[in-house]
Amino acid sequence: MIRVEGLRKSFGDVRAVAGVDLEVERGEILVLLGQNGAGKSTTLRCLGGILRPDGGLIELDGLRLPESLDSVRARLGVVPDQARIYGRNTAPEYLDHFGYLYGVPEPIRRRRIATLLERFELADRKNTVLAAYSRGMAQKVALIRATLHDPDWIFCDEPTAGLDPVAAADMRRYLDEQKLRGAALIVTTHVLSEAELMADRIAIMRSGVVVTHGALDELRQQAGRGRRFIAHLARGVPDPEPVSSWLGEHALDHSIDGDRLHYTLPWQSGAWTSPPGAARRPPHKVGR
Repeated sequence: MIRVEGLRKSFGDVRAVAGVDLEVERGEILVLLGQNGAGKSTTLRCLGGILRPDGGLIELDGLRLPESLDSVRARLGVVPDQARIYGRNTAPEYLDHFGYLYGVPEPIRRRRIATLLERFELADRKNTVLAAYSRGMAQKVALIRATLHDPDWIFCDEPTAGLDPVAAADMRRYLDEQKLRGAALIVTTHVLSEAELMADRIAIMRSGVVVTHGALDELRQQAGRGRRFIAHLARGVPDPEPVSSWLGEHALDHSIDGDRLHYTLPWQSGAWTSPPGAARRPPHKVGR
């Protein structure tokens, strides 16, 4: 388990993290969600031993930082917000170097490197220097590097930022595989939709503090709202009565404004409630 209590970090007069408490179990992904400047990256850097906090407790499976930093680093994988890789190396050279530093035996690390390059569709670029890789390709290499030694804890700072949808989906699948392997993961993002796709639990950060946390459905229930939709009907609403009647029965609130429908549907066990036999996904969903 990752346990954080009262974590604090300031830079001069700027208070970046102001008393963060977190717990993450093995086999779980916690997403830190918040705008840029909320304190997500600083929190992650403190947990990874990159920054020394001003105060608070950081404990990973009973190992406390900074006292047990060397032991923690041997079992930790970190993916920074921007991949920092050695441009003159090829991917196998770069990964072999870090596998050696992590203490992975040569036969095992070479086999893992080959398997993971194939897994991320980079095998055909194995002889290309990393300086020629796209951002998405470099981010994949950084993720392979961080997980080459099967770490117990994985910290990823905005891992899908700037990636195309296919690459982002592949990144999420791989993180889920690490969760199923039994690792504890903390991932940061400023995008709600990314948090929805990745998280077992979400901690929302603002101004250096966690303002609320829980499973996605729990957070929605705490907010007292369901999911908000705006539907645009190209031909308007020829007969608003049946639409208004259905929404009046099933929506938390609704309004019809010309050719636009505004409505909020309640959540129930992670799904939109709907009348028996009705489609669970409401028609004309265009946003939230």
